[in-house]
Amino acid sequence: MSSTSYTPLTDTQRVFVVSVHFLTFAVAGWTVWAIQRKLPILHKRIWSPFLLITGIIFLQLGAAFEIANHYYEGNFELKDMKTDFINGVFYFFNFGGNYLN
Repeated sequence: MSSTSYTPLTDTQRVFVVSVHFLTFAVAGWTVWAIQRKLPILHKRIWSPFLLITGIIFLQLGAAFEIANHYYEGNFELKDMKTDFINGVFYFFNFGGNYLN
């Protein structure tokens, strides 16, 4: 995609994109609540509920770093995004959480 055909986000699109990013915390929080509610059953069925909860917390941390990176780098625009330390920390928590789960 060339830089001449770039269309910036409208205010409505930006509100939607930001809302979807923050929705991650609500979904992950509900998941941790559901796991805690059924913890005795999980102890019988899976090897380590602790690793499952740790993986979900890692995904929440990854989402927080992703939101920070999107906000500070381009106000949730994906134009001229660069790879930096915050982006690397996002990948660490995102893939770490997926591997733990």
